[in-house]
Amino acid sequence: MSTPEDKVKQNQEIARLRELHQTKNRTSDQENEYKRLLDAYRESILKNKRLLEEDKPQPQYQLDSKKKGFVAELLEDYKKETGKEPIAQPGGLVALHFDSQEDAVKFLQEQAKKNRGFDAYDKEKDHRMYSDGKGTFVHGTKVEVDAYLKNPKSFDLDKTGRLTAKEPESTKKVSPT
Repeated sequence: MSTPEDKVKQNQEIARLRELHQTKNRTSDQENEYKRLLDAYRESILKNKRLLEEDKPQPQYQLDSKKKGFVAELLEDYKKETGKEPIAQPGGLVALHFDSQEDAVKFLQEQAKKNRGFDAYDKEKDHRMYSDGKGTFVHGTKVEVDAYLKNPKSFDLDKTGRLTAKEPESTKKVSPT
């Protein structure tokens, strides 16, 4: 099994391979480096033809690092697990990039299990994840999470913390007895 350090190195080398692949006129040294990396990742490229294509924008979750309950250990875990640096944003915000929304949910769900509080939002996908720092983890649209925070009893949570609004009592059908 690969270590987080191996994953970081692999991500860096693939990024470099992609960069060299897109370079039209490579120097002799660049050509040698390109061939070395191409040989090293040949199997990965055959399995995923789009590996050499430009990266698609990744989900970017904004977290407020000044918010009460936020812990810096979350950022340290992010660096260790993804091999990426959190990106400081204006106003005390920190941006975290994940390869997919599922990866983001998995990572932040684990952080919630460690009783770490956060409020993360990907504006582009309208996906918000929230933890109160006491083990509670929920995710959904911004409107859903806002509504949940106002009235948690009006929502059901699945095992991943996904919110589903409960049917209002007034609309439930009562079977005749």
